[in-house]
Amino acid sequence: MSLIADIFKFIVQYRIHMAVLAGLTTLMPFLATAEGLTPEVLSVGLAMAMLTLSIHLMNKLADLQQDTLDPRTLPVAPHNIRWVLKVAQAMFVLPIAWLFLNPPVLVVYIICGGVMGYLVNYGFNWGGKRHRLKNVFLLKNIVPALYYALCISLPYAIMAADGIVTVFIVHGISAFVFILLNEILGDFRDVSADKTAGIKTIPNTIGLWGAKIFGVVLMVAFVGWIFMTVPVSPSLLPVYVIMATIFLCANTTRPWWYYQLMIGLWVVIMATQVFITIGHA
Repeated sequence: MSLIADIFKFIVQYRIHMAVLAGLTTLMPFLATAEGLTPEVLSVGLAMAMLTLSIHLMNKLADLQQDTLDPRTLPVAPHNIRWVLKVAQAMFVLPIAWLFLNPPVLVVYIICGGVMGYLVNYGFNWGGKRHRLKNVFLLKNIVPALYYALCISLPYAIMAADGIVTVFIVHGISAFVFILLNEILGDFRDVSADKTAGIKTIPNTIGLWGAKIFGVVLMVAFVGWIFMTVPVSPSLLPVYVIMATIFLCANTTRPWWYYQLMIGLWVVIMATQVFITIGHA
């Protein structure tokens, strides 16, 4: 049992679950296409998974000093910094080799992932001072949600010969809303550390309940919109209820694993859907 707990903690600490989610989310809309999950599609899904892992590892390195204020963030140990940096760099560079065969997706990869991810984590110099988007109120949540949504939805728009505009829009907006909510969930945990670092977040600006009300209203509006826009299985409704429950029950003192529950929930759902589809192919 201890070994399983250690493996799970390792996966969360180095954001492997986020990479798996990105790869699966990229593949999802292709399941309904005529060609399905071709080798080219799978290679793009792998690329987006590796890109996501790279961005999150670089984020952990950029936030190392801040993360040490709260062990629940599972900060990188000083003796691991070097290899984590090398892995992050490799995860970004390697997919470029095969994405050269798909230039439109390569542009999405570099601009929506590489450039926007860099601006969030490291920012830009202006007036002799470095400005990170992650330190800007609202942008710290909106920009990661936006680049994630673009990276996992644009490949479908570019590659699917029988792609449907509505599917692309719903897929992108779904990803944006989900990651935005997950970013806010993480800010519940980081309220104290963010205040110490002088970073304004939704929870430490409008309060925990203000943030919860904002998140639930956003979720209800999204679920209402999606059920009116496309045919959705009624079985998804309990999933959104679970998501809302996780969000509403969050606070500043939950253990480290609690803040990963929404990610874990969707990894299981999407992995199951992909395997079932492949099994029926």
